[in-house]
Amino acid sequence: MSIDRILIQRHSRSFGNEGLVKGIPDHLIPLSPAGRLQSVRMGDEIMPKILDEFGVEKNSVYALTSPYVRAIQSYEIMELGKFQEYVADFHEDDRLIEWGAKLSYGMSKNERIFSYPKIKTPGARNRMMEAMRRDIYSLVDEIEQFSAAHIKTMLILTHMTPYRMMTQALGRHSDFYMHYDPWPENCAVRHLERNSQGVFQDMYYVFRGFGR
Repeated sequence: MSIDRILIQRHSRSFGNEGLVKGIPDHLIPLSPAGRLQSVRMGDEIMPKILDEFGVEKNSVYALTSPYVRAIQSYEIMELGKFQEYVADFHEDDRLIEWGAKLSYGMSKNERIFSYPKIKTPGARNRMMEAMRRDIYSLVDEIEQFSAAHIKTMLILTHMTPYRMMTQALGRHSDFYMHYDPWPENCAVRHLERNSQGVFQDMYYVFRGFGR
């Protein structure tokens, strides 16, 4: 059975969103107290309501998340609520990590500076974005071919930039999409649905989020 519906969700509010991350590597930044409360609401109230409105059956959602702490915490807290009844399987995928750490995932600040002393030179950002784009498109190819018994809905929990790239790739948007589409707020949920031609169509937001 192939995936018919994809929900792309940005992680809950983190200490990074509040500017309180001095000395903390990007992949280890945790949720803030406000973000933990957001995740509780997502798991107990908002995501179950979204899934019910779409007629999604219990034990039929495949969840895919970034391995960053703030994304994993967002998912794990959600799964403590009613949302857990809908989940059939869960996996982490490092192709969903944020672009700024694409080349230095897992490194300390000193290791990153030593390994990439010219990371801010002209063109470095474009190279990282291109690396991320390749990862996202390889993941999209796998998602479009994904098949598993009783699973028709996929939840992808990630960060701001891969969220937008994933929406662009799955929704067949032009390159201009990344320029005009608004930045997703924390916990914003985007809905894409496979149409009669077997192509995913961007149905826009089903939840706007809690703010950045």
